[in-house]
Amino acid sequence: MHRIEITLSVDEAATGKVEVSYLVGNAGWTPLYDFRSSGTKSTVDLTYKAMVYQNTGVDWDDVRLNLSTNNPYINKTKPTLHPWYLDFYTYSYYEDDREKKAYAGGVHNAPALASESGSTKEVDETFDAKTAADFTTMIEQLLSVEYSIDLPYNIKSDGKQNMVLVNNKSLETEFMYYSIPKLDLSVYLVARLTDLGKLNLIPGKANLFHDGAYLGETWLDPTTMSDTLDLSLGKEFKIGVTRTLLKNESKEKVVGDKILKTYAYQIELKNHLDRNISLILQDQIPVVRNSEIEIEVLEVSKGLINDVSGIINWNIKMKPQESAIFYLTYTVKYDKTKQINLAYN
Repeated sequence: MHRIEITLSVDEAATGKVEVSYLVGNAGWTPLYDFRSSGTKSTVDLTYKAMVYQNTGVDWDDVRLNLSTNNPYINKTKPTLHPWYLDFYTYSYYEDDREKKAYAGGVHNAPALASESGSTKEVDETFDAKTAADFTTMIEQLLSVEYSIDLPYNIKSDGKQNMVLVNNKSLETEFMYYSIPKLDLSVYLVARLTDLGKLNLIPGKANLFHDGAYLGETWLDPTTMSDTLDLSLGKEFKIGVTRTLLKNESKEKVVGDKILKTYAYQIELKNHLDRNISLILQDQIPVVRNSEIEIEVLEVSKGLINDVSGIINWNIKMKPQESAIFYLTYTVKYDKTKQINLAYN
């Protein structure tokens, strides 16, 4: 038996109806996404679903659902920084009847470093949903988005998840290929999606399909700073790649009190597909923080080097049956009395 008590204050006797709304904590939803791509289309189809559950003790019969991205149970108070005092540790000793103990002090009137004041850990209490996208209205509010679904649903109070279709979108996509032959002699097809912020998505699990085949699942996190999402769709076996150490050019010699090592590589690509492709090829040179070790780049075949990470990028356009060769050569100079580890080559 459920009972609601209502207290009214009125100026005079009247008749009417009272509409009551209330909040329950044991009902919710989580998103579930499907990304479907095809080698014959320049788009990716996104199916936005929700997994709705409720365990309120009352069955929902023939209801219209409103799905909100707002969670009323998470912390709404902004964090506050307090002064962070830093000092040396001081030690004092005292004895009692059992043992000698030490006391360390020096950080005063400040929150513990292990849990900074004002920081909060939000627990995601949303759960996964199904409808017809044509019956869904998206309402953007100041701090959240609400999806109003104009179809009747029956949601039993059993805690089971009910799939509800929220929306369907066809996303403009740039299909590219990536290869890092230093790590993997394979080429991967990647779908690059842009302008994700306009979709008002929230973090959730995503299923990947390509040409009707299920590829697996990934985690979609639109809260990251980037507005671009790269979906890896798997290996493309019709693009060959090799990375070869050129032994005749890779040498070691002593120059004064230094050892000079030269490393030379040849990277070859072959497009066996019957269409033009765009491919990003990556390799790297070592990065040093010790001034006694010197790195000099001799050849990168017009690749672009990131001076901080040492990663080299080649942006390549290839025609059907076309081959391309790239060279990477660099030297390492260091004290001959010392050793360095370049096993990660």
